[in-house]
Amino acid sequence: DEQVPLHHGIFQLLSILTKDKRPRIWKFLSEFYNVEPRVGYHLLYYLYSRAQLDLYLEFTSYTSAGNLKACLTEDLRICQEEDSPATFYKIIPDLYQKFPAVTTGNSGILHLIVSCIDSQQLHTIVCNVMSKKMKIFNVRSISSLLRTTLEWETFEQYCVWQLLSAESVPPNPL
Repeated sequence: DEQVPLHHGIFQLLSILTKDKRPRIWKFLSEFYNVEPRVGYHLLYYLYSRAQLDLYLEFTSYTSAGNLKACLTEDLRICQEEDSPATFYKIIPDLYQKFPAVTTGNSGILHLIVSCIDSQQLHTIVCNVMSKKMKIFNVRSISSLLRTTLEWETFEQYCVWQLLSAESVPPNPL
C-alpha cells in the first residue's frame, strides 16, 4: 500500500478552515516548505485539482520567498523534474489563466515548458495559445525574452518560435 504523505492531511484542513484561521496552517506549511520544497508543488497540484488556486497565492505570501513568481517557478521546476510530463502540461494552461501577471513573459516558466516538451504537448499548448486560453508573451518585454532564449537548446528555441507564431505577436516589438 502506498502511504499518503502527512502534508496531504493538512491540505484537507484548508477546505474546512475559514480565512481567518488559515494563517496558522500557512505558517506551518511554509516552515515545512523550507525543509521539504516538494510540499509547495504538492500544494499547488492539490489546489489545482480542487479549483482553489487562489489559496496557493495566499500560501506564497507566507513563504521565505514571499512572492508568487518565485514560488510558482520553483514549484513548477519540481513538478517538471519529479512528476510525469502529463501532470506538468496539464496544469500549465490553468496557471497562465489564473496568474497572468506572473506567468506571461516569464522566461523561467517558458524555459521549463520548452525544455521537456514533445510534439503532442507542443501542439496542445499551441492550440491553447491560438484559442486565447493562454498568453505566453508580454509584448513589452519580448526582445529581452528572445535574447534570453538564445542561450537555450535549438529545439527549445524552435518551440518558442512556434508559440510566438501561435500567439500572433506583431513584428513591431521585435
